[in-house]
Amino acid sequence: MVDGVVYRPYRMHGTGPAPQDCSTVGNISKDGQPVSRLYMLPVYQNHYAYVIQNALHDSTTAHNVHSHQHHHHHDTTAHNNKPYKDRMRDKAMYWTTRATDKVQEEYTKWGEATPTSWIGRAKLFVHGTCQKLLDKVEPEETFLKSVDTHVRHVDLLYPSSLSLLSVQAHFHDLFQTRTKFHDKWMWMSIACVPFSLLAGILPGPNVFLLYNAYRIHSHWKASKASSHLRHLLSTPTFTTTQQHTQQHTQHTQQQRTQQQQHNTVEERSGGIVFVACEHLERLTRPELRISGGVPLSDEEAAAAGEFLELSTDATVNAVQRTRVRAMGPSD
Repeated sequence: MVDGVVYRPYRMHGTGPAPQDCSTVGNISKDGQPVSRLYMLPVYQNHYAYVIQNALHDSTTAHNVHSHQHHHHHDTTAHNNKPYKDRMRDKAMYWTTRATDKVQEEYTKWGEATPTSWIGRAKLFVHGTCQKLLDKVEPEETFLKSVDTHVRHVDLLYPSSLSLLSVQAHFHDLFQTRTKFHDKWMWMSIACVPFSLLAGILPGPNVFLLYNAYRIHSHWKASKASSHLRHLLSTPTFTTTQQHTQQHTQHTQQQRTQQQQHNTVEERSGGIVFVACEHLERLTRPELRISGGVPLSDEEAAAAGEFLELSTDATVNAVQRTRVRAMGPSD
């Protein structure tokens, strides 16, 4: 048990035995709530890659449309009830997000500039320099930034040979560490804003300010996702309810009495469900990665992503960056 999380045998949509095919797990729970799937891929020794498949918000049914509208109304009400300082912070992050999107759009254009003029060559140089800096971003940050923080149900799939307690402890430490890390560097990046503003006296666009704004937004988004997953990790996964059914029993031919029968029913209330996946075991072969000293290859990562219906590019990229971090760049 870690932070109140108790392992439950995995059940598709909350019913039935553990499925053998982890790739067929649905992303809508029994009560109609979306479920995200987080995959833990052993890469090399104690280094793991994380790939998340965010839940699909199905808006084709009236139930889900109503739930989405109710959720939006709830978010708006909750926002209005927040303290003034929190509302100002949310507004600041909203405009930071818009600015970051604009920076990303301009950054992409700079990478497509033609080197026929000195302006084009300067843009390509700045783009190449920034790209080298971005390549140094840790893979955990990229994973956290892709998490949908509106989803309350997460299935965490890991190779079946790994110990459940060790997996729970691993993610408990991961989310706690990343939250502290991104909070710290977000505030340090904010402290650097005045200095990056001074760089505006230099000719050309202030790339220092743009990059600093991008890092502030990235750290904020990763910290928010890490805090969200940490909260889900401490959320009771199932709630126990009592269903009352009436059963008629005949004691004599002349008299009938009613007897209430209580059935204990477990319903998923949110949080993270840990799923020991046989297919991840077969596709990643953890014994080779952890104790055998053989890293997970790009081909194996691509095969796992394709089988599990994940983005192949995202899976391979996550494995590549994790492998480089664990072993260093290959010659």
